[in-house]
Amino acid sequence: MLQRFREGLVLGNYIRRPYPRNIEFRGKIGEQFLASPAKMIEGFDSNYRYILVAARRARQLQSGAPPVVQTNSRKPCRIAQDEIRAGKVKWEIPETRSAAEQAAEALDQAFGHDA
Repeated sequence: MLQRFREGLVLGNYIRRPYPRNIEFRGKIGEQFLASPAKMIEGFDSNYRYILVAARRARQLQSGAPPVVQTNSRKPCRIAQDEIRAGKVKWEIPETRSAAEQAAEALDQAFGHDA
């Protein structure tokens, strides 16, 4: 049963309204829809690394580690983010060496050569 109801169609209990075609955003409302580049978190070389550190800390919190900052949140991810912003979480990038460098060092140690 189809009925006309103001600007839409009534299908049973559901009112289907046509999609507004002329939407204009003005002022501050329109500005929030503009795409902006993601802000880098201070102390991190990329936002991806920030997410990795926060996820690892959240996993520690879920495993029973006590939080190191006072926060209103009970969610481990939010607590981890608050700890990172407070500068309480220390992290470092481990120095990685290629397999060839590791093999060369092992051979030097095996034959007694000092590098």
